[in-house]
Amino acid sequence: MPLNKPSPPPDVQEAFSTALPTFLRQDNDAARVAEGFAGTPSAIPTLAGIDNGRLDAFRHNAQQMFMLTLKDLVNSAGVRAASPAGWRFFAGQGQGATVLGRVSQKSRDGTKLTAVYYGNRAWEALQASLGLESLAEIRQADFDLRVLTIPGLNLEAFWLHSPTGEYEDLAVPFTPLPDQAAGAVQQQAVYTMANFLATIRPAALLAQRNVY
Repeated sequence: MPLNKPSPPPDVQEAFSTALPTFLRQDNDAARVAEGFAGTPSAIPTLAGIDNGRLDAFRHNAQQMFMLTLKDLVNSAGVRAASPAGWRFFAGQGQGATVLGRVSQKSRDGTKLTAVYYGNRAWEALQASLGLESLAEIRQADFDLRVLTIPGLNLEAFWLHSPTGEYEDLAVPFTPLPDQAAGAVQQQAVYTMANFLATIRPAALLAQRNVY
């Protein structure tokens, strides 16, 4: 069965498309945009190199993001405690010509593009996203694609959500825990959501102690 990919609200899509050219300008000092990349050093792509004259085809794969806090994990609150954290989008296709943007929907600041990442990790994130279609689990049930982020652990996972509740939700980690201990999550392995949260809970307990 195909993986369901919910569409973002029009204002979210517009916020990404409208602000992306500013983030990719070469005179970022004037635009007050801090430059950064994901992974090994890489040249910031140009808008022309990303869109290649095909804006609709090259700004794609919108994914809604949800956030879990360390407190949620420590208290075993479950994935239902995850709160919406905006959307992320890919633009471009090809290594060195792909960026990943995040759009925030905070009521105080409105809907706005808050970050754009480029470099190898942006390309790898797109490839990992596209690779979900080949999972055996996808052929057996309907799932909605989401992204679950745990900022306190520097960890993200694709969240395969069963819209009917008939099947267990699944998690496919992408960004591995830094210096993860033996038994921690494995990148791009498929977990039931319950097992995924149980696996990372000890790391959350340790991280919370370090905070206090």
